Amino acid sequence: MQFTIRGFSPLLILAACSSGPTPEQLLEIEGLREDLAEVEANLATIRDEASLVDFPLLEVFSYSRVTTVGLTRDLLEQRIFALETGAPMTLIVASAVIDSTLVSQLENEIDELREEIAQTQDQLRSGDAVPLIAIFTEATLAAQKFTLALVEYGYLGAKYGLISPDIPQDLNLLEELRNIEIVPPSGGN
Repeated sequence: MQFTIRGFSPLLILAACSSGPTPEQLLEIEGLREDLAEVEANLATIRDEASLVDFPLLEVFSYSRVTTVGLTRDLLEQRIFALETGAPMTLIVASAVIDSTLVSQLENEIDELREEIAQTQDQLRSGDAVPLIAIFTEATLAAQKFTLALVEYGYLGAKYGLISPDIPQDLNLLEELRNIEIVPPSGGN
């Protein structure tokens, strides 16, 4: 036996069955979309930068940044789709409560990291360093950019309650990453 519904679009039927997002969820979706647009633009820039890297250590940092920012994008998209459908959600991945204090702290941390990155970029642009030192400065810059990607991921996680078990949420780890300094070997001729 075959059932046919004439005059109704399957999308219309599905839309009628869904209650849709609440006004609060619509506001959250709007904020998520703004952050998603920023993350996607950032990801495009990072991919362009990564395509220019030809030093193995820098390639590792570049790949890690692309992966981290890509994961951030995917989690934001997933949250948007879940809210837009209005479907009940069962969270299997760990989630966190929205933490406005942590959001504020991470905003400050992001600003500080961006300043440090700008200073390191200025140092590289000056061209005063010998090639070996320049390579280490580039590695430091790559580490700073990777740390920024992790902190931005943590920021969006705190802002929207997103957590991935793949990236530790321990801020002490982020502080340790931030304090990595790549120093050229001493001694020699």
